[in-house]
Amino acid sequence: AEHSSLLPALSPAEAAEFSAIQERRASSTQLMWSLETLCRLLARQQGGRVVVLLDEYDTPLHAAYAHGYYPEAVSFFRGLLSGALKDNAALFKGVVTGILRIAKEGLFSGLNNLGVYTLLHPDFASDFGFTEPEVAYLVEQTQSSLSLEALRDWYNGYSFGGQVIYNPWSVLWALRNEQVGPYWRHTGSDEVIRELLLRFSADYEDGFSRLLQGEGLRQPVLDSVALGDVNQRSETLWSFLLYAGYLKATDVKLASDEGWEMTVRLPNREVAGVFQGVFREWLARSLGGAPQVEALLRA
Repeated sequence: AEHSSLLPALSPAEAAEFSAIQERRASSTQLMWSLETLCRLLARQQGGRVVVLLDEYDTPLHAAYAHGYYPEAVSFFRGLLSGALKDNAALFKGVVTGILRIAKEGLFSGLNNLGVYTLLHPDFASDFGFTEPEVAYLVEQTQSSLSLEALRDWYNGYSFGGQVIYNPWSVLWALRNEQVGPYWRHTGSDEVIRELLLRFSADYEDGFSRLLQGEGLRQPVLDSVALGDVNQRSETLWSFLLYAGYLKATDVKLASDEGWEMTVRLPNREVAGVFQGVFREWLARSLGGAPQVEALLRA
């Protein structure tokens, strides 16, 4: 809709396809090639190749995994991303961000000169969130009554490529409200994480308990994650939790061509609250409800 000005210059066939997409009556194939189509039309109008910026590319895949249509979503996005980023003559450069580097499904298969930068690498480490000097600057500029120590306790703890990083969403809301709290936790974006934690609570009860007590766990972490493997491989669970921001990594060592070995911990008070809430829910499910939990605690 933002590029309707293209229509007068299109051929009848191009205009028909463009209108079908815009009016939400396009075929699955037309939708799959829609990004490539838009790139081609824009490049022709502007007289130069285009840049594709795609944020949170894996969010639809998480939703698909949670709601039972993951294979269909993977098939669609494989076509969409391949059309936009592979053999697209109109493309100058593409930048794609997300939580996970999705493996095995082949979403990025065949792409040449693909640079991958994760929170385990020093490149761009300070760009994944706020650094402590930036948080201190924000506190000063907003003349907030909140102390840097309080913000550090709640939102600090992440280590990206050796760089200390704060959760930017939570820091901004805390400064706006003049009160620390679990802002990121209440965004509603942790559905897959909560279900995974609930599913594995019994299997990893000791490990999760140690994390809640502030201890570190030595665990293998994979460079790439296949959501379909989460139920089969414990490394996938720890990798998912790390890359999604629910764990921090220290003493990182390259273990193999496939991944790393590291000590993982809960990064801060906000994330610890997520784990505590999940375990209260798990306990309630196991015992039959909240009243039974209260009775157990009183006993």
